[in-house]
Amino acid sequence: MSDADNFRSKIFNNLYQNKKVAATFEENLEALEQIVQSLEEGTATLDESLKAFEKGIKLSRSCQKELTRVERKVEVLVKENDEIKGKENFED
Repeated sequence: MSDADNFRSKIFNNLYQNKKVAATFEENLEALEQIVQSLEEGTATLDESLKAFEKGIKLSRSCQKELTRVERKVEVLVKENDEIKGKENFED
């Protein structure tokens, strides 16, 4: 079995195991990148490609949700920091 076949087999075996979306943003992003790479190779069957695409959509949504959560947190922190700086300016 070639390296490409081993890679393809690993990706699609993970898809068939019906695993939940990975726990971290980085793991989800890595899994999504692997799916994109495997689909770009074009060696998967139609059924494998569809399952990979479905998993990719789930991973993409999970990544977007996490990015949105982090973006909101950063906005809160920046706002709090601006409020603190505003108070410091009044004290001077």
